[in-house]
Amino acid sequence: DPDDEDVRFLQDDLHFHALDVAEVRKSTIQPEVEPHPTYVFLVIHVPVQQPDERGVVPAEIDMFVSHDILVTVHPGSMTMIEGFFRDVSVNEDLKQRAVGRGPAYLLYSVMDHLFDSVFPLLDRFAIRIREAENKIFSRHERNMVTELSVLQRDLASFRSIIRPQRHLYETGGLHGDWNSPAFQVVFRSLHGKLTRLWDRLETLWERAEALARTNDTLVNYKLNEFVKLVTI
Repeated sequence: DPDDEDVRFLQDDLHFHALDVAEVRKSTIQPEVEPHPTYVFLVIHVPVQQPDERGVVPAEIDMFVSHDILVTVHPGSMTMIEGFFRDVSVNEDLKQRAVGRGPAYLLYSVMDHLFDSVFPLLDRFAIRIREAENKIFSRHERNMVTELSVLQRDLASFRSIIRPQRHLYETGGLHGDWNSPAFQVVFRSLHGKLTRLWDRLETLWERAEALARTNDTLVNYKLNEFVKLVTI
C-alpha cells in the first residue's frame, strides 16, 4: 500500500519512470515486462483463492529490478511474499543464496516462490474433481450440476490469470543490458515453470469438462427414463 512518500521515493530517489510508478497505485489488468535502460518493470499476477474458497482472483505484485536494487510493491498484506522476505531476514544461508548472487537471482527467487505457492491450489482442485467424480457415480448427479459449474468457473478464472503470462518470460523480450546470460537464465526458468503450471491446469480443466459432460448425460438419461415411465 504505497503512500505519497513511497511514490516520491520511487520516482525521485530511485529514478523509476513516472508512468511505471503511477502503475503501482492502481490495479493492472494485464501482466507485463517492460525493460528500460536502467531497470525492468514487471507486473505479476498470481492466482489466489478467496477466503470462502469460492472463486479465484489475481493477486498483483509489481516489481522494479535494476543492476543493484529489487523493489516489490503490492496492495495490502500478502502472505506469500511477506513470508519470503521474513525468511530471508532471519535465515543467513537463505539470505546468501537469494540476495548474495545479485538482483537477477533474487528476482528469480521471489518469482519462483510466488509461482510455487500456486501448485497447492492446483492440488485442491484435483481433490475437488476427485470428490465430484465419486459423487457423480454414487447416484448424486442431480446435486452435482451446481458444484461442477462452480468448479469450472474457478478453473476458468485460474486459466485467465495464467494464460497471459505463459509466454511473457521468453527471452526474446529482453534487450540491451537485460539480454545478459543471468537474466536469460532467470526468464527461461520462469517460462519453464509457467509451462508446467499451464500443462497441469489444462489437465484439470479437461477432467472437469469431461465430468460435466458425463454428469449431464446421466441427468438426461434419468430424466428420459422418468418421462418414459410417466408416459406409460
